[in-house]
Amino acid sequence: MTNINNINPTDIESMDVLKDASSASIYGLRAANGVVIVTTKKGRAGRFNINYESYAGIKNILNRVEMANGQQYATYVNENLQAINGGYSLQTSGQPYETDWYEALLKQALSLITP
Repeated sequence: MTNINNINPTDIESMDVLKDASSASIYGLRAANGVVIVTTKKGRAGRFNINYESYAGIKNILNRVEMANGQQYATYVNENLQAINGGYSLQTSGQPYETDWYEALLKQALSLITP
């Protein structure tokens, strides 16, 4: 395989690196930079054993940026447009809603990971 992203790291028992000429003779051109042999865990005779791993947490944004509201943004754009061409401007009043989309996107998130 060229990509081992589909192997769970907790299932890996050992990893061996082959960088000699014998690995090139076995694996051909694909072994030019070496070969990594990954051995995964296997079932063993004897006592029955179950392992369960999971993670749960809450994620928040670390550094919140102060954003302009709708009125402030429209004022900024209008001043910019006036400076550039002295013409077109955005409507700055009569908006029925003032939605803080930045706040809506950055709410507290629950993170659950079960491999």
